[in-house]
Amino acid sequence: PVYHGDAFLEETLRSIQGQTYPNLDVMISLDGPDPTCEQIVSRFLADSRFRLVVQPERLGWFGNLNWMMRNV
Repeated sequence: PVYHGDAFLEETLRSIQGQTYPNLDVMISLDGPDPTCEQIVSRFLADSRFRLVVQPERLGWFGNLNWMMRNV
């Protein structure tokens, strides 16, 4: 789950991308539209292990986390 996480998002995704485990499935759920974070994540979407969901409206930390848990 991400909410205005642009300060650490790229570094976090690079670290995840560096993992050698081939069956990794990385779901990134932005808690509401966030063009800055969307741009950062878009750089990683060529890697088939990454996928992005942008929630149409803010769900809050627990709402976004619960949405992710239901959809992984």
